[in-house]
Amino acid sequence: MPNNFDPDATALLAGTFHFFANLLPYWGRIDIEREPRSFHIELSSKHIGKDAIVVDISVGDEFVSITGIIIPGSLRHQGIGKSLIRKLYEMTKGLGKRLEIFNMVDGFYSQMITRGAQPRPCESVEITDQTDLARRAHV
Repeated sequence: MPNNFDPDATALLAGTFHFFANLLPYWGRIDIEREPRSFHIELSSKHIGKDAIVVDISVGDEFVSITGIIIPGSLRHQGIGKSLIRKLYEMTKGLGKRLEIFNMVDGFYSQMITRGAQPRPCESVEITDQTDLARRAHV
């Protein structure tokens, strides 16, 4: 059976899985749904109830798009989301592509702009070398 999965999507999935695998002592389960040029990862644990970290990514010719990222309230402000975005940016840049984020709540969008992400159409942002993804914003 031929492999119809995009090689860039495969590389990003492997890197994202590795990122999450480092959190596994705390987490109970990783669920992955995969399409040829996109994937969905859900990281859940009985320790935090029904909440889970959820990430949706699609890979285009020029851009890798984070089309959804959810960090449960109990895990916010610990740097997990920014660390994941930084890891995805490094991998995306290594593939010669650009990273953008869609479907953000207003507060996260504003935070990304404050951190130096470049505004894009449809209330999305592009992550660049100038985007500050350190744990705390330098405002």
